[in-house]
Amino acid sequence: MLGLEHIVFMLVSFKLIALVARRFKDASQRQISFFIKFFAVVMAMFDPIYWVWEFYHFGRLDLSTTLPLYFCSLCWMSMPFVAFTRRESLVNRVALSYICTLNVIMGTLGLVFNVYLNSYSILSFVPIRSLIYHVFMILIPAVLWSSGYYRPQKRDLRLFFIPVVILYIPAAITHIMFGWDYCYMNGGKGTTVEIFSSVMPRGLFIVTMFVFLYTISCLFFFFPYFAYEKIRKNREGLEEIYYR
Repeated sequence: MLGLEHIVFMLVSFKLIALVARRFKDASQRQISFFIKFFAVVMAMFDPIYWVWEFYHFGRLDLSTTLPLYFCSLCWMSMPFVAFTRRESLVNRVALSYICTLNVIMGTLGLVFNVYLNSYSILSFVPIRSLIYHVFMILIPAVLWSSGYYRPQKRDLRLFFIPVVILYIPAAITHIMFGWDYCYMNGGKGTTVEIFSSVMPRGLFIVTMFVFLYTISCLFFFFPYFAYEKIRKNREGLEEIYYR
């Protein structure tokens, strides 16, 4: 999974993400709006492209693996709500807060622990499509953070996890009906999370996974930002008193 070509791909990708994010640091709202709409369309193309490839090669679609019920699917499904709904509306904020927080973690995990590399070479269609998709999952929020388009609000602590809860509903239904593994409902067979699901009761594993995803998002994004903002405001208040 972590072969030399994969590591090189990741290093180059992170460098390009940093360069693009820096390029958009002082971008206008019009440029950012175009960027968001452009990627809302681009991201929505990845699954249909794969469906065409799968149907062409196997003559059918395997519904147990090709439905957009993965955590990473939330990126392309959330992007239209960021791009085409009123700024700061509830729906817009739910999608935006997810894209810029938990989505980054999902994208990074998918880029580093890409299961397709267990079966395909990195330059073949299936893994390269997946890797590029996960790079975009990180690139989009990097630009939104860098440009200042997204800044966490306390209400985001309630909102950013809503897409995951919504996705969990059809994932749970398909698991109950067919035993499918969307959202790791069946323990994430063949993925790194199987290490944990194999030694835990299934219900406890699922609850633990959701608590972990929520907590790590808060620790990586919300709490550091809120702490930084508090320190900055206190410093500005002290400077105002000092120079007065």
